[in-house]
Amino acid sequence: MSIYSEQPPDGVTREAVWRIPIEGPITYTLPLSPAAQAINRAIMEDSTASVDGYIDPDVHAVACPQCETDRWLTAEGNWRGDEPMRLACRNGHTWTPLPEEPDFGRGLMRQLILTASTQ
Repeated sequence: MSIYSEQPPDGVTREAVWRIPIEGPITYTLPLSPAAQAINRAIMEDSTASVDGYIDPDVHAVACPQCETDRWLTAEGNWRGDEPMRLACRNGHTWTPLPEEPDFGRGLMRQLILTASTQ
């Protein structure tokens, strides 16, 4: 099942608000620029090309914008995703991760709900 499916799995209601503790960091990568994608594609398609020029995507950790904590966070949201997911750190700061990318927060919250609902 795709995490972007509109229908939640059995046992998960669309409206229920989940509060899910997260011990470790949440990492993500942003898409590479079209130029970097073209370079990587050319390297992968040419068996004689050196992989030294391959461009790895940058891995980022979701961190509190105030105290930079990236562990021991709590996620809050629902499956519907009509309200942005919220994160809270141990210091009481709350924020929406990557607000300019609403699908990121929606997908992350659904992934966390799927994980929590199977434990």
